[in-house]
Amino acid sequence: LLAPTGKAAARLTESLQQGRSRLRLPGFDPAQIPDRVSTVHRFLGLGRGRPHYHQHRPAPVDLVVLDEASMIDLETMQRLLDALPEHAGLILLGDPDQLASVEAGSVLADLVAPARDAAFTRATREAIAAAGLSVEHLEDGDALDDGLVRLTHSHRFPSDRGIGKLAAAVRHGDAEWSCLQEIARSNPEIELLEWRGDKLPSDTFDGFLEALDSARHADVEAALEALADARVLCALRRGPAGVEILNATLAERLGRADDRHAHGRPILVTRNAAALGVYNGDMGVLWESAERSNHGRPRLHACFLSESGNLRRLPLPELPEHEPAYAITVHKSQGSEYDRILLVLPPEPHPLVTRELIYTALTRARNSVRILATPASWNEGVTRRTQRASGLADRLRRPTS
Repeated sequence: LLAPTGKAAARLTESLQQGRSRLRLPGFDPAQIPDRVSTVHRFLGLGRGRPHYHQHRPAPVDLVVLDEASMIDLETMQRLLDALPEHAGLILLGDPDQLASVEAGSVLADLVAPARDAAFTRATREAIAAAGLSVEHLEDGDALDDGLVRLTHSHRFPSDRGIGKLAAAVRHGDAEWSCLQEIARSNPEIELLEWRGDKLPSDTFDGFLEALDSARHADVEAALEALADARVLCALRRGPAGVEILNATLAERLGRADDRHAHGRPILVTRNAAALGVYNGDMGVLWESAERSNHGRPRLHACFLSESGNLRRLPLPELPEHEPAYAITVHKSQGSEYDRILLVLPPEPHPLVTRELIYTALTRARNSVRILATPASWNEGVTRRTQRASGLADRLRRPTS
């Protein structure tokens, strides 16, 4: 079981543990379902000199399942394929309409684009017919068509209610500002705010400050749970709607503007530290311990929930590069889900605001979404598509000899 990032691996672990506990199948022990998830880089041993597994030393596996496959870049996918033995199967799970990888390529979208839902190879059609099912409506397809299964039911939110309806409209490019307003009027879980110039509306953070004020909790586990309840997501890092300014604004409103190492401060790790077990994208919180420093002040630790759900504490001097995480970018939110989100788009149209970014942000939320935007920034965003030209899509469409 693999995921592109440590955060996505933790989310898959949590999902498997929760889902496994609910399975009630006669004669089947749910404990047989594995729940140990690794990142692709850890599995292959990338970044530590020579990789563990590669073309000349394949991994001892029969089946690999890669979650959040839209985040995987072209080079990492090639390394993974090189490391698999010839008999091994590979299952890619992901949403091709989400943001593509930060690095080159859009592997999942390129694989899915030429595939058709109701097309199969002759051998597969014969197998379907042998099972007693009709094949009259099926077209002649290739191996890519055989391999595609499109899941259409969301278990995160109902597809016929606010978030589901809006996400579907964005995915299909049919979600202009007037459509957004109409959905918000008839679905209370969707709230719409509009910029006035470049000033934040006074009610922008209503209901979110309480969740971000993790220092008010008695224990660190409760603080981490509260931070997972609500999240401010930004399209950009800089500018009036960017992560940098919003983090400073939120820290000031919570009375922590002058202390970058304040108790209860949420943090985002920005560099892998494999030896310490923390990775780029991991979210944690700074927390005072009962220990005292030489100056008599409580010692601060960075606290994280591990992939198995256990609490991990790191002394502050050992913490790798990190930044405040009252607000994070949509890119950093991939692989996570929250009860509610605040999506902040810039007041003016921006080339980095795309349909895939907006769709990714919306689908992070389970229960409610608040959107801060303008008609211009929203409309241009939902019509702008991410364009990648790695050459993979053309190679897949090229007839084989």
